[in-house]
Amino acid sequence: MIRLQPDWLLTDSGWQCGWQIEFHQGIITALGPAQPGARRLSRQVVMPGLVNSHSHAFQRVIRGRTEFRHPDRPNDDFWSWRELMYRAAMSLHPDQLEVVARLLYLEMVEAGITTVGEFHYQHHQPDGTPYADPDELALRLVEAARWAGVNLVLLRCAYHRSGFRVPANPLQVRFLDRSVDESLQAVERLRGRGLSVGVAPHSVRAVPPEWLGRLAEYARQHHLPLHMHVSEQPKEIEQCLVETGLRPVQLLHREGLLGGDFTAVHAIHLEADEIRALATSTVCSCPTTERNLGDGIVPALQLRRAGVSFTLGSDSQCQVDPFEDARQLDYHLRLVRQQRAVLDEPPGKLEDWLLTCLTQSGARSLKQPCGSLQPGLRADLVAIDLDHPGLACEAPQGLLWCAPREAVSQVWCRGVPQLEDRHHPKRAEAVESYRQVMKEFVHG
Repeated sequence: MIRLQPDWLLTDSGWQCGWQIEFHQGIITALGPAQPGARRLSRQVVMPGLVNSHSHAFQRVIRGRTEFRHPDRPNDDFWSWRELMYRAAMSLHPDQLEVVARLLYLEMVEAGITTVGEFHYQHHQPDGTPYADPDELALRLVEAARWAGVNLVLLRCAYHRSGFRVPANPLQVRFLDRSVDESLQAVERLRGRGLSVGVAPHSVRAVPPEWLGRLAEYARQHHLPLHMHVSEQPKEIEQCLVETGLRPVQLLHREGLLGGDFTAVHAIHLEADEIRALATSTVCSCPTTERNLGDGIVPALQLRRAGVSFTLGSDSQCQVDPFEDARQLDYHLRLVRQQRAVLDEPPGKLEDWLLTCLTQSGARSLKQPCGSLQPGLRADLVAIDLDHPGLACEAPQGLLWCAPREAVSQVWCRGVPQLEDRHHPKRAEAVESYRQVMKEFVHG
């Protein structure tokens, strides 16, 4: 039994001073006013572990390596970046992928993330043939998460084509399933291994319309998360209109994907009827990646007013800082509208709502028993140092706007300490192994 008494504890009813939390065998058993014998965490606040709802682990290797405009491509954009990303996807063998994912997931722990949804579409060998174990790469990600100390939900991606009437791209052969049955069999295998999994049609570009209903039906039959890239780029909308006569959200509505258990990743380029159609669904915004790739700005105010829930993701891993992503969800709208605190409805509640996006909403999106400090839920906790120079405050109000990721001082995942005094015990090993992989990646 472990009992902790921080200065402040974030509960479902708000910040509480002088409270303690108790957990045993990875599960929260009680919280309430402090009693003698609890471990004192002076000058620290404790809150639920943060949830990263959308990650592509292998893209960590191109961080900082695509930030240039090629002289032969005067209009570098998402699509030119995508070709560079595909080349990275083709290069990594299983051992390298595991090393890359170890460092990434360790970085997430250091940022206060205790649960990650890995949108996994790198399935096969570089020639497109399956590994001896067809789940080889998925299992490497699972092992990397276990090693780093983060909960993983493997959102197994269905990916079939380059696009409607788009020639096959040889750089995509590692991703491709031959049929919807092959995609569902992969999810079934992973479930049979006892893993936390979800169903993830990649996008309207990569998945034919006739697959969508089958994938959604399976997810709901087995109570699994259902995630999909939606309307990240205008080009995918154009292709969807040509193929189906519908925009992406309209197509998903027709095929029965939308609802309380569906998460639309990005959801940037939307019309009014699509925003209304998403009202009962969740949107996962990835602001750092969306601005890095020039995707556009998610219409968060209209979506929120329509009733849409929000969660956040690190996506391409150009930066792993969940507090920064939460801030940017509003900051991007400030630039467009030339106003401040655009999402603050009702007034004075914006920080509370963004903290909910980082915790409870992410847990719901991934169907995980976490995101809140309640008895019976998983003991995933984050402590933040109020004496960090970025904060230097007495109370946690305003913490989300001020806290750098370095203010995360301690992390517990399933009740096990993974970060103590800002130190992950495996950091040096992860960094050195990653450096070696990058030498092979750059010069191999």
